[in-house]
Amino acid sequence: MMSPAASHSPRVKLGLIAAAVCVGVCSPSRADTVVTTDGRTYHGQVIATGRERVFIRVRQDGAHRIVQVARDAVESITRGPVPSPASSPVRPTTSTAGDDEPGYYLLPIHGRIGDDVTAAGVKAVIADARRRRAAVLLLRFDSTGGSREEAEAVIAALQSTETLRRVACVRRALSWAAVVAMTCPVIVMEPNGLIGAASPGPPDVGAATLPSACRDAVQTAGHPVLLARAALDPAVALCVESRDGRPTVVEGSAGTALKAAGRPLRLYPTEAVACGLAKAVCERPHLVHEPLGLSAWRLIGTGHTVMAEQVKRRDRRRREDHLDAIEPELERIDGEMKEIEAALVALATQAKALDGEFKERAEAIQSEYRRAYAKAIEQADGNDSLQEALQRKARAIRDRKLQQLRAEYEPQVKKLRAQIDWYRTQQRELEVARARLLSGESR
Repeated sequence: MMSPAASHSPRVKLGLIAAAVCVGVCSPSRADTVVTTDGRTYHGQVIATGRERVFIRVRQDGAHRIVQVARDAVESITRGPVPSPASSPVRPTTSTAGDDEPGYYLLPIHGRIGDDVTAAGVKAVIADARRRRAAVLLLRFDSTGGSREEAEAVIAALQSTETLRRVACVRRALSWAAVVAMTCPVIVMEPNGLIGAASPGPPDVGAATLPSACRDAVQTAGHPVLLARAALDPAVALCVESRDGRPTVVEGSAGTALKAAGRPLRLYPTEAVACGLAKAVCERPHLVHEPLGLSAWRLIGTGHTVMAEQVKRRDRRRREDHLDAIEPELERIDGEMKEIEAALVALATQAKALDGEFKERAEAIQSEYRRAYAKAIEQADGNDSLQEALQRKARAIRDRKLQQLRAEYEPQVKKLRAQIDWYRTQQRELEVARARLLSGESR
């Protein structure tokens, strides 16, 4: 924020402009914060916001550079205070104007509840938000639902945020994610947002019932419990009636139809505001302070990293527990595979010896034939007919002996092959069973 002297003195203004032109990045810059949808955070100065891109000047490795971020990838932009110039007579202090603005902490409810969003992660985010002294916990929803048990645990964790104002900003909140959103006292829809039931298809496990603790949390937040029920149970028919000048959701079809029986509840921004569920429609999460009646606020933390770390810890713990549980079966499979490998080595050795023995005896028969062939030449003593007859006889003897040799060894070879094939089949089955066991699949 500029000092009073700077705001009233044209000379000071001209001096600041000249200093910015001559010195450029050497002068202090605005401490803006840009958070992307994938959890990255940039600290620097937002120098331009276009229709498609946001341009941020950041300092890195002792130098300034311009970072471009796609507008659709921007989760929030928090404008920081403009530091007083060095020439300003105002004495520098450790606080800034931005410190007087309420801080909000961004909690992403992205992905499936139970897989990507866990109660442990939400608790860790709440603890971090308290450490940073956040005034508002902004839950940004982009979820199709998930596990009933985990959703109940998430709702229970959110009930412990008495010192934090809970606000839901909805891009997509379906099934159990919708119920979690409805436990926030204030709901704001994004322009293309959607809240309600999941798309037609297999419902989440236990989705048709609303536990009493969840019902109480929705009611305490000031939202119609009927909408929470309808987000899980398509059988409910709802309509909107005007009571005391306010929209009221009731069961049945006497008023303005909101949802027919058997149809999924699908509330887009206009319907969500009209039925009284949502307070307003907001372009971006960082602009939600406007419908809250705040002139400004500042981002003091985001739970992307905290949530991801909790998911990693959960997965590591599950993996360790799974390995402990399957250890006996894994040892049995590994033991059988070792026995099979030893049996295959023994059979391979036996097959090699049998092959060597066969070749040795076959070579002896061939040698005997070659000697008989040479002897036939001697005995014929130039008589071609006799020589041919003797050689034909030698070939016949060789062929008969080779045939007898093959007949002797063939059953042994077939038996070895059958044993090897059987062991290899068992080996493949054990390998598949081992892989399924490690992955957590059932046989």
